[in-house]
Amino acid sequence: YYRSRFAEAYFNARAIAAGIAWQAESRGLALEWGAGNPGPMAASAIAELDRLGIHLAPPLRSPDWLTVSDLLRAKLVIAVNEVEHSPLLAARYPGWEGQVTYWQVPDVDML
Repeated sequence: YYRSRFAEAYFNARAIAAGIAWQAESRGLALEWGAGNPGPMAASAIAELDRLGIHLAPPLRSPDWLTVSDLLRAKLVIAVNEVEHSPLLAARYPGWEGQVTYWQVPDVDML
């Protein structure tokens, strides 16, 4: 809703600017936790992207669930917080938790 969606938009804008053919796609492991989130993406993430000169074209898509198909076709899978996401991957996609690159970006309420 904000961390991975921000990373997706930021990476894709930078990749296009650098002529890199890669594209990031954000997926969620626990979308049910954000069921009450207003809108398809956090207003704070959109505002920061705007501040950086990255303007998202409407309509913004809602967060998408991670699927096994996503995992199989990805060249690189990054989870934004190991402590939070490794147990979720182990529970929902057993065996994949060890095949993911983890960043250490805490949730907003953990800052």
